[in-house]
Amino acid sequence: MGRSALVHSPVVAEYRQDRSSASGAQAGRNRWEVMAVKSAGHRSSAREAEIELEAWAPTCEGCLCEAVDALVDCFVTPPRPAASEAIEWTHISNDPEDLLGYLLDWVVYHRRVFGRIPVTTSIERSNGWDIRFETADLSGSEDALESVYVRTIGLQSARGGWHCDVSLDRSVESDELACTPAPEGIPRIQHVISSAPAQLG
Repeated sequence: MGRSALVHSPVVAEYRQDRSSASGAQAGRNRWEVMAVKSAGHRSSAREAEIELEAWAPTCEGCLCEAVDALVDCFVTPPRPAASEAIEWTHISNDPEDLLGYLLDWVVYHRRVFGRIPVTTSIERSNGWDIRFETADLSGSEDALESVYVRTIGLQSARGGWHCDVSLDRSVESDELACTPAPEGIPRIQHVISSAPAQLG
């Protein structure tokens, strides 16, 4: 039985699916035209063998944060537990789509291995990507994903903001995660600035 997460935004980005079969267009081709991105938000659905994520925001950084929140919604229902640890690091990558795969990999791995999830995410662009996760303990409270495989992953800018769609296959039997890896030769965590109790409020 699938579980659909609520959209965390009162105003949803407006999309129009065009299945036009006009001359020269590929039959059955789906084109998503972003009409307007009025605020940030996300939605997710988790089924027995598949997870679908969608996120949107005015900025790339905001869209990445919303995508992380969409995946976290598959692990825990609101209200989220209070954060007890803050982790910050800089990730070096020139491709936002690679970073998206890396972040989803990070979330699944840390949920499975350490029983923790990010309840608050912030990302800023500098010489790399400055990432901050405020994480909470979920040990024993929810089912953990054993492994996932990325079917499709897309992050793109459009008129009015950024939008991403991700499809994850959770039926793959593997001891290793198969999300997009960090670039060759670059450590998965470039530099841990802090790993300490979160300073909230």
